[in-house]
Amino acid sequence: MHYIVSFSGGKDSTAVLLRLLEEKKQVDDIVFFDTGWEWPAVYTHVKKVEDYIKRPIVWLKPEKTFEWWMYEKPCAIGKGKGFPRFNLRWCTGLKQDTIRKYLSDKKPYINYVGFTKGEEYRMKRYVKDDTKRFPLIEWGMTEKDCLDYCKVRGFNFEDLYKYMNSTSCWCCPLQPLTALRGLYKNFPELWKELLEMQSKTKTPFKVDHKKDAQGKNVCPGIYVTDLDTRFKKEIKEGIFDKKLEKK
Repeated sequence: MHYIVSFSGGKDSTAVLLRLLEEKKQVDDIVFFDTGWEWPAVYTHVKKVEDYIKRPIVWLKPEKTFEWWMYEKPCAIGKGKGFPRFNLRWCTGLKQDTIRKYLSDKKPYINYVGFTKGEEYRMKRYVKDDTKRFPLIEWGMTEKDCLDYCKVRGFNFEDLYKYMNSTSCWCCPLQPLTALRGLYKNFPELWKELLEMQSKTKTPFKVDHKKDAQGKNVCPGIYVTDLDTRFKKEIKEGIFDKKLEKK
């Protein structure tokens, strides 16, 4: 049996990995999927974890970059799929397919996943999958427990969790407005890069699903430039920080 840890570079998967190793559990592979759009602090953290555990982490990447999928892939709307959307999460599909292929070459295997206490509902999709294990739920560890566990061992993620609730791709359009305000205020260089990304695609950053009485979309889409204008206006009106505090 091959025992594999799915490692995102966030607090939860880090806690899974460290505790499994500390408890002398069998861990054969540690797998990190690199989208190319991870937070800079996450890349630093992954390498720091490698040094700490004195073991290599397997870095997986899709055959074609996310940039190619977003800007170049031939599709019905022309070139590029544009920003991911709730009904078109091509990024998630690429990640899952790449990891699934890796795991299939390791059969039989057990895959450790970092769902925390309070996220039991996420296990439902794996009810018929006997390869998955959820140690954090078994240990009763919450998200806060995981962050505390990591900090005690010297991992602070460059204070990323001080500003953001998640370490998913920094440019994810599915993150809430409060998170995007955090990106705008605390990571101006990344916000500038996000504006550049928008300039390369005609698809909106976010899709507003509000409909009128006839069932037609009231607003077809929200662009990064729209958010940039909105945040500047909120700052001018003195309400930006109050909205940011509600994250």
